[in-house]
Parts: sequence; structure tokens; C-alpha cells
Amino acid sequence: GKKLTGGGEASGQAKLGWSVALSANGETALIGGRGDTNHRGAAWLFTRSGAEWTQQDRKLIGGGELGSGNFGASVALSSAGETALVGGPYDNGNAGAAWAFSEQATVTGVSPNEGPPSGGTTVTISGSDFGEASAVHFGAESAKSFTINSASSITAVSPSGKGVVDVTVATPGGPGAASPGDQFSYLP
Repeated sequence: GKKLTGGGEASGQAKLGWSVALSANGETALIGGRGDTNHRGAAWLFTRSGAEWTQQDRKLIGGGELGSGNFGASVALSSAGETALVGGPYDNGNAGAAWAFSEQATVTGVSPNEGPPSGGTTVTISGSDFGEASAVHFGAESAKSFTINSASSITAVSPSGKGVVDVTVATPGGPGAASPGDQFSYLP
């Protein structure tokens, strides 16, 4: 097949392909580039549909690195491709470190985005990675009920509440992060 190249490579010395990992079904690949950004390093996640490979999101980088860690010198991917480990052996003066990444649900839209404080509003939630949703939260409160329509759509019934809250979806990868399109307002 065609070669895979990562978007957002920095410094022209990324060394993309230094390490590679493939999910058990062969549909997700994680590729490390330990030389990216003056050897801070990075990794790129690709998924396959038929014969076509597509880079997912932006490149992965370590958080809290100390020095030129060579993040991406080693990579590992779970059999389902939902969890990744990326090693940086030169982090913190060669003490080394590893970073874990898990697939998390992302909410991009909520409709309707307002309802009464007593709850009971049927809300359609759009986003990604909802296939294994275990809970839907309106702020700190759990939805009264929810139905997974697809990997990108959930219908939930709002709990009681007040103010403006973030609507998040929890999966085995952990709780989803807040995003600009996930807010629900309880009307006075």
C-alpha cells in the first residue's frame, strides 16, 4: 500500500515510523516519531477503511515532558485499538516515562440545548465514540435514561438541575472531556 505520513510533523526530523503498532483487526495503527520537535517526539494514529488509511485527529504528544524525551520511541496498541501506550525513554534526564491514551467519547452537539429544572427533556446528543457508552452526565448528575442510537448519536432524558452544565458521555476509556458544543441550560 501507500506510505503513511503524519500531518503536523515539526523540524523535518520527526523520524516517523521509528516505532509502529497495529490493532488485532488491522484497522488501527499507531506510529511513533521520536525526533519530532527537536526530539520531544510525537505519535500519529491512523485508521483503515478498506484500503484507505486516514490520520485521526492531530498528532499525540506527551504532557509534562521534561527535556527531549523522545516520546514515540516505542508504541503499543490494545487489541481493539482503543488504548495506546507511548514511551519516551529519554524523558527527565534519561529516567524515561510512558503516557497512556484512551479513546474517549466527544460530545459536539446537544439538541435541544435547554429544558426545565425538573428534568425530563428528551435530548439528542451528537458526537463520536459513543458505541460503548456506559453513562450520560448532565454536569454531575446522571441522565434519567439513555439510548445509544449509533456511535455518533445518543438520546438521553435530562435529570433535574439548574444553571448551565456540560453534557458528557462516559465509556470504558473514561469520562469524556468537556467541549464547546456540549452545554445544556436549565431554564429558570
